[in-house]
Amino acid sequence: MHTSYGIVLHEHRFYILVNAGFGDPVDVLLEFKVPGVCYIHTYYQGIETLMYHDGRPYKTVKLIFTVNDHGSILTARYLFYNFSGDLISLPNVENDARTSIRMARIVLLCDYVRHDLPNAIKDAVQTSRLGKDKKIDEVCVICLKEYEVEDMIGTLICKHQYHDECIKKWLSKTENRNCPVCRHHSIQFED
Repeated sequence: MHTSYGIVLHEHRFYILVNAGFGDPVDVLLEFKVPGVCYIHTYYQGIETLMYHDGRPYKTVKLIFTVNDHGSILTARYLFYNFSGDLISLPNVENDARTSIRMARIVLLCDYVRHDLPNAIKDAVQTSRLGKDKKIDEVCVICLKEYEVEDMIGTLICKHQYHDECIKKWLSKTENRNCPVCRHHSIQFED
């Protein structure tokens, strides 16, 4: 993996670096505003705009991990830095090992989603055919055309429905990969 990642955990006030040095810009920024929801920002250099300016700094950590030929994580660990950018050591190694492996899995999943987006979108959209017995009285909010019998309908995890082709195009062109109606993230990360 040659992409550099920055990971912002707002709740814990951590900034985690993968394949980047202290103070370097990152190719992809993963932002966790609430547990379980990950925002993906590509080619991101303005990290300061995402971190809260309330006087409390974020702790900077570097994540280092190795994977085997099959993509399974072999080792993972954190390197901790002080606010001046100097490497320091912290004692809670056992807890760090568990959380570093979980975070490495998220980075690998993000890398998969970014490099295999068509399959990730296919997994996020449940496709069905609109039959005569099913009625949808609305229009597709993406193309603004009425649904017709035999149309292929794409349903997201939030249960909002669109023309299958419309929602797949939307998700492939939208940076945040979210539902056009409720903004719910359609491509989910699970650790």
